[in-house]
Amino acid sequence: MAQQEGMQVLRSLVRKAKNGDVEAYTEIVKRYQDMVVGYAFSMLGDFHLAEDAAQETFVAAYLDLPSLQRIEAFTGWL
Repeated sequence: MAQQEGMQVLRSLVRKAKNGDVEAYTEIVKRYQDMVVGYAFSMLGDFHLAEDAAQETFVAAYLDLPSLQRIEAFTGWL
């Protein structure tokens, strides 16, 4: 049930972000930043580089958000 609710919230946030709602995208970043930094750290081995890579990832994702067709695939797409 909680997972289903989380997906509904994500769908709403992504739809809003796709329509230019920066606050919705900010919420997405807050929800996924630890995951992205952790993944980047596992690849780079340097926390500061991982933070930079995460920031670049979120900027690139925001710019490419219109290409996301299946919101359910957001985590893998990101």
